[in-house]
Amino acid sequence: MDKGYVLGCDFGTQSLRVVLAGLRDGEAVAESVCEYPGGVLQEQLPYGTPLREKAVALQDARDYLSALELCVPRVLADSGVDRRRVRAIGLSATSCTIFPIDGGGEPLSGDPRFRDRPHAYAKLWKCHTAEADAALIEEAMRAHGHGLLERCGGAVSSEWFFPKILEVLHKDSEIFESAYTFVEAGDYVAYRLTGKLCRSSCMASSKAFYNLDEEAYPPPANKGKYIKIKYVTQLPNTQIPSFVFFANLPQYVREPYKRFLENKMREKWNMTGTPINIYIRQK
Repeated sequence: MDKGYVLGCDFGTQSLRVVLAGLRDGEAVAESVCEYPGGVLQEQLPYGTPLREKAVALQDARDYLSALELCVPRVLADSGVDRRRVRAIGLSATSCTIFPIDGGGEPLSGDPRFRDRPHAYAKLWKCHTAEADAALIEEAMRAHGHGLLERCGGAVSSEWFFPKILEVLHKDSEIFESAYTFVEAGDYVAYRLTGKLCRSSCMASSKAFYNLDEEAYPPPANKGKYIKIKYVTQLPNTQIPSFVFFANLPQYVREPYKRFLENKMREKWNMTGTPINIYIRQK
């Protein structure tokens, strides 16, 4: 039986490390480290825009694919292994490192309109500029009685997923509105390799309040009452695909949660690029 191999790709803070190992014995046959072209951005953006916040740590998300395209061929060449014998690719990445992408999967930092806007770039795990936003989320969670704080250690960190997104909304709403979605670095690489946007349950459960037991994010709540989606149906004979979600408290479903539902439908049924109408009705 032909010996297969697996590529392990670890996206760190400063660089990418790629290891090629045998599937039978786990023996590493070749490895390489490639530093990110732009490094960690703490003083200025690539085109000279100064970064004024003290705890900032950004990155150009395009560096991840650039490093991958350089490092993987180098490892295969050093090993002498035919690429057709690579059976799988494993990914790991720092978390929570997030950034906005457009509908085509491109980071907004690559858009000429936004190249001088800090919030278009990847916020590294060690970026602590969202402390005020983390405090707002923690206060809201205590007031609404979600019960999530007990699951996540009793406090919300500025290193986590939603405080960083809320920071973008508060400090550069145009970037927030221009984003198709926000992704973790590891999820982004998997998306670009496979063409399918999926969320790592490991990263989502540790940094984004994802409930592994229920396999879902917490729904919105109002004064301690959770909004529950009962069922969904598609409206017939519409030019644009239109869906009605029936809920117990539709009046409290805000636009961000409707956008979340829309994105989940796009991911589930490969509807990228197709306009969708979402309606919330009383059940």
